[in-house]
Amino acid sequence: MVPDPPSFALHASVETAAVEDSRYVREVVAGRLRAAADQDAGPATWAQGLIGWGLTGRDGDAGRLDRFTSGAFGGFDVTLPGDWRAGVLAGHESTGLWPRRDHGSGSVDSDQLGLYAGGSLGRLSVELGGAYGWRRLDLARRPTVPGAPHRMTSNSEAQLFQSFGEFGFRFGMGPATVEPFLGATYLAQSSDPFLETGEGASIAGSGEHRKLGMLTVGVRETATFDIAGVAAQLTGAFGWRRAFGELTPQQQAVTSDGQVFDAPGNAVARNGATLEGGVQFPLRRRLVVGLTYNGQIGANLDAVAVRAGLHWRF
Repeated sequence: MVPDPPSFALHASVETAAVEDSRYVREVVAGRLRAAADQDAGPATWAQGLIGWGLTGRDGDAGRLDRFTSGAFGGFDVTLPGDWRAGVLAGHESTGLWPRRDHGSGSVDSDQLGLYAGGSLGRLSVELGGAYGWRRLDLARRPTVPGAPHRMTSNSEAQLFQSFGEFGFRFGMGPATVEPFLGATYLAQSSDPFLETGEGASIAGSGEHRKLGMLTVGVRETATFDIAGVAAQLTGAFGWRRAFGELTPQQQAVTSDGQVFDAPGNAVARNGATLEGGVQFPLRRRLVVGLTYNGQIGANLDAVAVRAGLHWRF
C-alpha cells in the first residue's frame, strides 16, 4: 500500500482541534465563578450548555479542518472561608469534524471531569482549575494517492489533561469595573495506538504524547445597569494568547506492507486574539442566568462559541 501522509494528517490535526477546544472547560469555570459573585454564600449547583464552531486552517500538507461542537456541563460548589468557592464539574461534548482536503468526516465524544476554586485577595481576583478529558474518535477519510483504498476508517481513544489559572486586578472606573488579567494554561495530551482499515488494507497508528502551554494577557470590563427593572451585568473582554511547546502534532504510522511514515497535522496557532461578551441576570440572590459569547482569531485559527448558564443556590 502506498502511504498517504497528507490525507493521514487528519489523525494528527484532530489533536490540535482538541487543544483549541479545551478552552470550553476554562470558560465554563470562569463563567461559574463570576456568576457566584452575584449569589449569597452557601452550596450551589449550576449548569451550562454550549454550542461552538471552529476551524484550523491549512498548514503544510495538512488541510483545513472544520468542526462543530455542542455540549453541557454541570457542577456543585461550596463557600470557603474568605468568600472563596471550590467545586467539582462534569461535562460532555460532541464534535463533528469535516476535513476539506480528503472529503472525510469524523466525530468525537468527550467526557470531562474537573475541580476548580476561586476568590479574591483585596483587589486581586484568582481563578484556578484542572480537568481531565476522555475522548472517543471515529474518523473516515478518502486517501488521495493512486492504489489506495477508496475509504479508510478508524476508531481510537485519546486523553487530555489541563491545569489553568487566571489572576486579575480590579479597580473602579466610574460605574464600571476594569480588570487587567493574566491567564496561564498547561496541557498534556496523549492518544492511544489504533488501526485504520479499508478494502483489504490497514495502517497502524502509534500512540502519541505532547505537552504545551498558553499564556493570555488582556483586560476585562464589567458594568451593571437595569433592564426593565431587573439588574443586569454586562461583561466584555479582549486578550492576546501566546502558545508555546509542541505546537505541531506528529502521527507516526506503519502500512500493512511495512512502510513507515510520519504525518504532521495542523499546528496550534502560536498567537491569537481572544474576545468575550456576556450578560447575566441575578433574578434572585439564589438564581443567576446568563449568556456569553467567546471567540478566538488567529493566522491559523477561527473559533466562536455561545454558552447559556443557570446557577442556583440552595
